[in-house]
Amino acid sequence: MRLYLYAAGPLGAAAVSLCRSSTGRGVRINKVHFGYTRIQHSELRINQIMDAQRLHGQTFTMSYSLQIVVDCTNPHELADWWAETMGWQVEPSDEEFIRSMVAKGFATEEQTTLHHGILVWADGQAINPNADTSAGAPRILFQRTDQEKRGKNRIHWDVRIGDDDKATVRTNLEARGATFLWEASQGPHTWFTMADPEGNEFCIS
Repeated sequence: MRLYLYAAGPLGAAAVSLCRSSTGRGVRINKVHFGYTRIQHSELRINQIMDAQRLHGQTFTMSYSLQIVVDCTNPHELADWWAETMGWQVEPSDEEFIRSMVAKGFATEEQTTLHHGILVWADGQAINPNADTSAGAPRILFQRTDQEKRGKNRIHWDVRIGDDDKATVRTNLEARGATFLWEASQGPHTWFTMADPEGNEFCIS
């Protein structure tokens, strides 16, 4: 088993201090972009990093990134729709990488398709708010499923439209294939609940 720990700032400094004392025991320290430190070791334990950090008078807080995955029938079409709705971008396809995976036998031609004339993976497409596709960047992944949607989703997201007029946004979304479901309010706050072209609920507020 190998542990890859990505640490930044004071935690990274504490981890490097600990690992440099262990370089004779299989520890490798690799600097990566954005000021992060990657430490690889087959036996390194997270509590050792925490102990090292406590020696420096620091507190340890771990947080995780979040990717939302949406099951759908047509992932590329729905990704296009949501990218336009959110003002986000569809993540660009690495056609050379896809071809290399097929050539090396790690994938098949049937797992690929053309979308807008570009070679893409057939079963999934992601969108994000900017060009940063590094780990931790906000991301929504649309993936193909053969299962039909039944009933209301147990999770949805709210599209916060700022100063834009909700009625105008609703009209524009309906013109692009969304469905208005209902209007609701809580105190002075009101919102519209909508469904995207595949029936996934969301709110605009």
